[in-house]
Amino acid sequence: MHTSIPIPLEILISIVNEVALLSDKARETLSACSLVCHSLLIPSRKHLFHKVDFEALDDGRDGLGGPQKFRRLFDVVKNNPSIARLICELSIIDYFPGLCRSWILKEKKIPALIDRLPMLQALSFSKISDMEALDWEDELTEPLKSSLTNLICANRLSSLRLDRVWGIPISLLTQYPRLKHLSIHGCELDEAEPESPASESSLNLSPHFTQLQSFHFGGELGSDRLVHQLKQHTSVSGKDCFSELERLRVTTCTERGIDAAMELVRSCSHSLLHLIIEADGPGAAARPPRLPGPINLSIPRALKSVSLPGDIGGDLELLVYSVTGILDVLKTAPPSNSIEDISFNFVSPGRGRGGVVSIENAGGWTILDAALTRQNFPMLRQVNVKMFLDGFHEQRDTGMEAKYERMARDRLPGISGRSWISLNVEVDVYYY
Repeated sequence: MHTSIPIPLEILISIVNEVALLSDKARETLSACSLVCHSLLIPSRKHLFHKVDFEALDDGRDGLGGPQKFRRLFDVVKNNPSIARLICELSIIDYFPGLCRSWILKEKKIPALIDRLPMLQALSFSKISDMEALDWEDELTEPLKSSLTNLICANRLSSLRLDRVWGIPISLLTQYPRLKHLSIHGCELDEAEPESPASESSLNLSPHFTQLQSFHFGGELGSDRLVHQLKQHTSVSGKDCFSELERLRVTTCTERGIDAAMELVRSCSHSLLHLIIEADGPGAAARPPRLPGPINLSIPRALKSVSLPGDIGGDLELLVYSVTGILDVLKTAPPSNSIEDISFNFVSPGRGRGGVVSIENAGGWTILDAALTRQNFPMLRQVNVKMFLDGFHEQRDTGMEAKYERMARDRLPGISGRSWISLNVEVDVYYY
């Protein structure tokens, strides 16, 4: 049953905007309020429909999964063009096809929905799987490829995520877009030209591609070749497409991936603010990348935050390679070094394989504690330690998180004792 509030619309709009700005769960709050109060429905629409997500395994609180939600929204958009103009961000994610059959490839109305969204500025079209990817040429239907190509070529998108999509025509990413945020993790690019409304050659590149501010790449599928392709295709425009990059995220478990990351860091040495290097692969299978020996690297003078992977299993060899190796590089930065925040994301093998036992080895922690000094990092103010541990349900220990949080603080007495540094420790345990 709906109720109405006798308050001027301008005041209601101000209230809704304030809720949307301050609340962490604004959409849930506004959605619930709109169901019981008709007066809040119209001022809430902009926030409720600004971002729309469809995920295959998302039950939702209404009991609907991604496909069911999609068909319901399509009917709304089809019958209400004003709603279609409110949608600025669209996310279509296909999770783990081994557990749930791919609905993206079966849903014939996806192209029609994309074509009906004139204000769309951000698109995520991805498969979340460590074993498979969507194949642009062989799996995507012609209408879907046409809709995606037309959307990208329309030069409206500022954010594009095409993770785990193979065979993306490279000129789609370099010729047309006015992109600021690009994610192509787990992708392989196709050098062939796509069919598109434009007649220009792929070498006649859009100067707007140099506006790229954040970039996420990686995976097992030729990270170094992917970066080389992008740089080669954009260098003819006279500008490096990564020259204005502010945020770089690399997901890799190979030396080649690290090499590609370091090449990018050199390209944006004057602009990079945030560097994230993370291990590829799920949970217990994840391994941090080894550094390929000494690195000739011009450290970005503006760099504010660094996030690094580590492995706290085995003999800590990989921890020494990945963490202290990069720290040694960062310490060579000039006195103007501006790094304020360093994060370490440690992945441990399962308890049954000795992962939790080796975590208690003090050697790796001592290395970190000694490295993060004011002399090495004069502007450092925040150190984040995140541990991702595996365990078995039959050995479940409710105090495990607190135990290893205390252990990390005890293993880092130097950092804990430096009043100018805030130490944040988080422990997540995944039980199998």
